[in-house]
Amino acid sequence: MVEGLLIVRKIEKEKVVQVLENAILAPSGSNTQPWAFIIIESEETKENSKFLIIIKNG
Repeated sequence: MVEGLLIVRKIEKEKVVQVLENAILAPSGSNTQPWAFIIIESEETKENSKFLIIIKNG
């Protein structure tokens, strides 16, 4: 399992919606679906999220 993976790049909103729709329906072990997704559009939020990620993984 990959934890703390952060990928920053601009992606078309339609592609993001399509990926999330598919991910929500994807099977998982015991149907637990343990994943979470965070989509950040604002530069200010992106800067603040770096701090939160460091705290979570630290």
